[in-house]
Amino acid sequence: MQEEDQIKNEPPVGCHAESVSENYGTWKATILGPEGTPYENGLFYLKMEIYEEYPFKPPKVWFTTKIYHVNVDSDGWISLDILNDGWSPALKISKSTTIIIQ
Repeated sequence: MQEEDQIKNEPPVGCHAESVSENYGTWKATILGPEGTPYENGLFYLKMEIYEEYPFKPPKVWFTTKIYHVNVDSDGWISLDILNDGWSPALKISKSTTIIIQ
């Protein structure tokens, strides 16, 4: 809940995220395509599942908008080290969303 307040008050540039469940375990997010990229002016939707082990276990994050990118599979799952073995409890949802944009 604290992270949701932080994201609402200080959203990462080009991002919006909020919980959509009472237990804060399911979030939806939107990302604006970064300027100077093939995704510029695009609006992309993501879903996040946050488990009880968070922040010690990364959230599961995937695009619900069809996107063609080397780090995104055909089902929208994002392949980034910070969402797997490279996760650190020091990372927060806002930071991981910012990294996904880049």
